[in-house]
Amino acid sequence: LGGSLLHEVADAARSCLLDVMQKWQSFSITTDAWTDAYLQNSYVAITFSGIPAQYGVNELQMIPLEVVPFNVSHTGEQLAEMLLEKVNLYTGDLLWYSATTDNGSNMVSACNKLITTLRMEDEVAVNEDVDEIDDDVLDEGGIAVHRCTDHTLDLVIRKVFLKTVTQAAVDIASVRAIVGRIRRSHQLKQWLAKIQREHFNRVQQCLVMDVCTRWNSIFFMIRSFVDSYDGIAILFSLGLLDNRKVDEDSIELPDRSVLQRLHVDVEILTEYEKLSRWLEGDHYLTMPFV
Repeated sequence: LGGSLLHEVADAARSCLLDVMQKWQSFSITTDAWTDAYLQNSYVAITFSGIPAQYGVNELQMIPLEVVPFNVSHTGEQLAEMLLEKVNLYTGDLLWYSATTDNGSNMVSACNKLITTLRMEDEVAVNEDVDEIDDDVLDEGGIAVHRCTDHTLDLVIRKVFLKTVTQAAVDIASVRAIVGRIRRSHQLKQWLAKIQREHFNRVQQCLVMDVCTRWNSIFFMIRSFVDSYDGIAILFSLGLLDNRKVDEDSIELPDRSVLQRLHVDVEILTEYEKLSRWLEGDHYLTMPFV
């Protein structure tokens, strides 16, 4: 779409969103900021949630509002200013009930600043000495701030498996090294797929790499490794994983005792993955259960 036509389409889409949101009594936002690894461009995603006045609590509506380019410093002040601008653009007189973010200090700071700004706009008397708002506080003229439960749960899992349980951390580091080596090589991925197909009559699923900003990615990485273990063992037996670059460390195949521990890890983490999926609540409210 060209220049002027693109703006016309955007205006029409914004008008449709406003029509939907005017049926809400109040709204909440969920927001997150990230930087892409390739071009190092930064973005902030904003999702609005609300329930039409005539519907029940299980009729949650979610609108992915915007993904905003944000190539400035990700300070709480900058984020708060941008969020308030977007909220005012779309919501009019709707009651802003809550905001959900990750546990990043800049996001928490942004929501604290939003609370202060909204209080000042509504001329609500507050103690001038308060410079930080506790989580899950809803005051007159303010909004409730919730840290994403799934994100918090993932932080707990990472602390347990990567810092507290030493053996688990060693096992996971071994898995990460092997998965990373295979994922970086198109040829190794092709060989593994061929081995899985010809030796085990399986369609090779993609090996998943643990990424600290992705929920349950430790679980997905371990599970994909366990499911592909026999094929990976053949890669090792054929010496295909020994042809490493000079700057890469040597890796070894975990033995069967480690594999057994990884199976136990998968069983434990499966329950957390089920819980996090349930807590995502795309079409229903989950706050009463948190």
